[in-house]
Amino acid sequence: MFTIETFTAHADLAEDRIRLDAISPDGETQSIFLTRRLADRMVPLLVDRAEAHAVPGVPKEIALAMNQEQLRMERDENPIAPVEAKQGSSRWLCQTVHVAEDQDQIVWTLTDDSDNTAVMGLPGDGVRNVLEVLHIVYQGLEWTAQAFPGWMTAREELPDRGKRLLN
Repeated sequence: MFTIETFTAHADLAEDRIRLDAISPDGETQSIFLTRRLADRMVPLLVDRAEAHAVPGVPKEIALAMNQEQLRMERDENPIAPVEAKQGSSRWLCQTVHVAEDQDQIVWTLTDDSDNTAVMGLPGDGVRNVLEVLHIVYQGLEWTAQAFPGWMTAREELPDRGKRLLN
């Protein structure tokens, strides 16, 4: 089993798939491919988990939209170096995705139902981070984002006003 520490998602236009270049804590890399059909089925599972952990007492759509925008700002301010799959790294097509809860995190498991299984723990904002990355890649592949909820796409509805100064 391959443990994913982090990954970089790519819009693989030649394959019309999402490619996750993943790295393990010990520095090993793999490239995992996701078809649109599987991704469209996986996104609602991740959305359900994110919505289940919304802050109580605040309307869910508003709280999640605000949290997602905060996450985007933090990602913009603190970018992470992209993962580059090493020459000769394993490359495989994911056929099944499992999303489960384990103590204080969501466990995301990708498998080809044969020899390859990759697991990533998603504590805290991890699920919303994965959704954000997938949403960006969907746009790069020009796939419709129907699987994503309104709180994920709310940013697109806001006009770009440029930078603002606050006193």
